[in-house]
Amino acid sequence: GTFTHTTFTAILAVDDDVLILQKSIATAGAGGQFSGDIEIWDSFEYPSDASLQSKWINSGGADAPTRSLTAYYQQYSMQVTNTGIGVGEVHRSFSVARDIGTLNNIGIAARCDNAGDTFQFTLYDSSGNYSFWTQTLTLANTWYALNIDPHSTPTGVGPGVTPVDLDDIIEIRLANLTNGTTYLFDLIKFESLTASKIGIGYDGLDDNVETGSSVRGHLLLTDELLSRTGTFYFVGIGGNDANDGKSWTNRRLTVASGYGLCSSGDTLIIGPGVFTEDINFNTDGVWVFGR
Repeated sequence: GTFTHTTFTAILAVDDDVLILQKSIATAGAGGQFSGDIEIWDSFEYPSDASLQSKWINSGGADAPTRSLTAYYQQYSMQVTNTGIGVGEVHRSFSVARDIGTLNNIGIAARCDNAGDTFQFTLYDSSGNYSFWTQTLTLANTWYALNIDPHSTPTGVGPGVTPVDLDDIIEIRLANLTNGTTYLFDLIKFESLTASKIGIGYDGLDDNVETGSSVRGHLLLTDELLSRTGTFYFVGIGGNDANDGKSWTNRRLTVASGYGLCSSGDTLIIGPGVFTEDINFNTDGVWVFGR
């Protein structure tokens, strides 16, 4: 699909739950500049992200990951408890090997319940080679933003002396190397060497600057639209105010009727046409867009 935000257009494609944004137009303005490719990987911020748990498999003494209300950004993160002996590890495999050779940053938010725990991130290729990076989390119950350049010298490699092939990544692993502890993680985000941060409309500022919180993972496509956490309601010529308004096929006829369905967090999409109505926009947190 195509998502247009004021002065730039980005082409979006979803491949194995990885969102790929490819350059279409690079121009300053609302949302910032966009150049090159960006891959944004799993972030567990919203309720709809529960399905991502099935992508993460536990091993090495770790219990199956669950969602946690202790969040790095807003609502959720993933929690892993290591109740067994060994490394508390979870991994995520890809159905098709991924080329991350052009990427220079992997950002992970991590938090452990013990001071001084060591957090480890590992990349695997299809030949069985792997490279891993570790970082000590000094304080307990404190979020740390870990930024790893996959081109940098890793903490270690295996099974021999050959580093991982960045053009052939089939699996990523996260672990807390301390037994009997719990850790949280969120915001696995890959950025390319050439891409600047781009806005997807989160911070709403026309300042050509986007923050780490405005460029977050997990953008989904619903029909031909970018999804939010709430419900989409549709209004357009040919609709009927007796419809539920939850799809373009079942759209409402009037803007006031469609808006009346919305609660905070919902989105109202209005199709082409002329609408002459009195509307009280008195519900906070509702987004209204033209279709």
